[in-house]
Amino acid sequence: MERFLPKFNLYEQLAHLMVGAETILSLELIWFVYQNNFISLNISIFIWILLAYFTGHFIQAVYSIFFKENKSNFTDSERTILAKARKLFSVKSFSDGEIYKLCYMSSLANDITNHVGLFNAYYSLFRGWFISGLIFSMVSIVLLIITNNLMFILLMTGFAVFSVVFFKRKNRFFIYSKEKTLQTFLINLNNKTKSKT
Repeated sequence: MERFLPKFNLYEQLAHLMVGAETILSLELIWFVYQNNFISLNISIFIWILLAYFTGHFIQAVYSIFFKENKSNFTDSERTILAKARKLFSVKSFSDGEIYKLCYMSSLANDITNHVGLFNAYYSLFRGWFISGLIFSMVSIVLLIITNNLMFILLMTGFAVFSVVFFKRKNRFFIYSKEKTLQTFLINLNNKTKSKT
């Protein structure tokens, strides 16, 4: 059992929970403006946390359906590290993207600082908040058209700003996560090489 527990990424699970919680609270806010009362959920805190967690997963799935990250775009220095990885793993036929996935798994498994998992969790969190803000800004536009309630202009603006901010954060942490993964892989590779000599 202890062999599997270190692989559990608490940061990633918290990111799903936080995305789900924000989504549920945003839905509650939109419902309040639309109906002038709150949604009455008579559920325990445990059920609410489970609902938030699975809602976070759902939002991440929605992102994956409509948006694709360019995971095969690497700088020259990154390609140099990937070439070393290709040699180490003896997989000449793999694309750079496939080699990167191997580097990620290796880095995550050997990252004593946990920066690889942490940066990836931040990326996941900001990606979820971006798509949630985008969805609710579109919902606000539809409800503005249906109801003519000008409060939806404020909501649409707020959600749009929220979405733009976290779109930029998402992109930044996508780059940070990739850099940290390859740096960690290179450090681990150099340490293994030194230990053999």
